Amino acid sequence: MHRVSAFEISPFDWIRLRMMRLRARVAMIHGPTLGLSRIGGWEFLMASPIRSDEWYQLDGKWALSLGQRGMRVRLFQKRRDGVFFRAVWVPGSGCDQVSLQTSDRDEAERLGRELLAELQDAKAPLSVGVVRMGELARRYQAECTTHLDNAPRTINYEASLIERMVRFFGPSFDARRLNELEWRRYELARRSGTTKGKNGEPDKRVGDRSVHGDFVLLRTMFGWACRVTLPDGQRWLDRDPLDGITVQQEKNPKRPIAAWSRFVRTREALQQLATNAPDVSTAHRWIKVEFALVLAEATGRRIGSIRALCWEDFDLDAQQVTWRAEYDKRGVEWIVPMPDRLFEEVTQFRKALGGLGGPVFTGERNATKLMNRRVLDRWLTEAEELAGVPPLKGGSWHPYRRKWATERKHLPLVDVAAAGGWKGTQMLLKCYQQPDPDTILSVMNEPSKLGDQWEAATARGRVLRAPTRSRALKA
Repeated sequence: MHRVSAFEISPFDWIRLRMMRLRARVAMIHGPTLGLSRIGGWEFLMASPIRSDEWYQLDGKWALSLGQRGMRVRLFQKRRDGVFFRAVWVPGSGCDQVSLQTSDRDEAERLGRELLAELQDAKAPLSVGVVRMGELARRYQAECTTHLDNAPRTINYEASLIERMVRFFGPSFDARRLNELEWRRYELARRSGTTKGKNGEPDKRVGDRSVHGDFVLLRTMFGWACRVTLPDGQRWLDRDPLDGITVQQEKNPKRPIAAWSRFVRTREALQQLATNAPDVSTAHRWIKVEFALVLAEATGRRIGSIRALCWEDFDLDAQQVTWRAEYDKRGVEWIVPMPDRLFEEVTQFRKALGGLGGPVFTGERNATKLMNRRVLDRWLTEAEELAGVPPLKGGSWHPYRRKWATERKHLPLVDVAAAGGWKGTQMLLKCYQQPDPDTILSVMNEPSKLGDQWEAATARGRVLRAPTRSRALKA
């Protein structure tokens, strides 16, 4: 079979040849193979169509075209044995091209068919801009007001979680293509301890609670990105890629409750330590820890709010205490009345510590700074060891908050939440008020029994309100 050269054809055929080669080059981008066709009795290289949904090779690089014209997803490699990319034409915006981060043909085809199904169902309108994990993490920590309103300790903790996830997925990873498979891969690595945390140090094995915390934070970041508006009016992230994915929560969380006997014995130990102190400074240390313990048991407040109290917050004339918003976990100010017993305790401790104004719980070395939280924990643990009470796994001060909430289960939830510093009642019911043996026994010993009127009233259907005897007999 004879092939012509450029010197054996006319100028007109040469122009036609150049146009055909240009068409062939354009057709190669959209999935055709190279074939032969005749022009004027001679054979030339040009494009001929191939079947859709079949893999083919061009110069050793694999490619696949899925769908039909107007709704097509193209998968291709830019270099041999390289990762696959997907390309989609977005009307009015142009070609949207994203790396699939995999060199496996089966996995690339699966991702491509998933995207094609979403486009056909019009469930996921495609956004042209790529949302990189590194950029998302940077902007979230710098611009999200909900994140910035947290305490410095919480901000640093969330930063460590974000750093771990960005290190795992990669700073250039497109958050839009994060699916359940990618999340399960991270979840498995997190549980097994193969992820890397702060400064690239290997992590330890974790349970359901830590994995669920990472999941909630990542979804919070995606939710924030979905609310960010670009200059053209579009959303930075068009949807939450983790929507519909569930993560197992901890089935048996450790939420210990301190008993009254623990409080009494620990307080006696603190009083003994203050009495046997070698100097006034050491004695004041143990008195302050005792005062913090009394406030935790009587008010049910968090230790972070207790250690930030000032003497001015105790209004002895009005017999009420003010919990400042800047030291509250939710940023809310609370003004709560003091019962007579707590009023007497505050008066005695103020006299013992000689407090007139300023912070109550100051450090030993620097009286202008608040007492460190870890130092308070250490001194309370020392007093508990002296008292001979076993340590509680799951907290030192928080068990007294759960004790306070559980003791008040018989009172209205709204009032308990306001007195203890809960912004709502959901968390109060879920994590703090717990069933206790005495209440369960009272439930089992309930003496009242239903009469015949209930049987007659419920025989014909569901009862919407308690029936009286006359209504029940008529039913």
